[in-house]
Amino acid sequence: MPVTDTWQRAAGIGVPVLALNGSLESPDHLGMAERLIRAVPEGRTATVERAAHYPGMENPAAYNAHLRTFLEQVTG
Repeated sequence: MPVTDTWQRAAGIGVPVLALNGSLESPDHLGMAERLIRAVPEGRTATVERAAHYPGMENPAAYNAHLRTFLEQVTG
């Protein structure tokens, strides 16, 4: 089932968002992540080196480090 109004609904996200991108990700996916973080009040992005579309599987140590930092920032 197609999801409609995705970008309009994204603006209603009321929690911080982290877009974790692989450094080898395709430009169209990087563009969507950038668009998402601009659409939400507290959008952030981070890049996982030596990873593409599945950074959590391709470089889990770097992925977890970025995620840990983000969670520490948003929880104080």
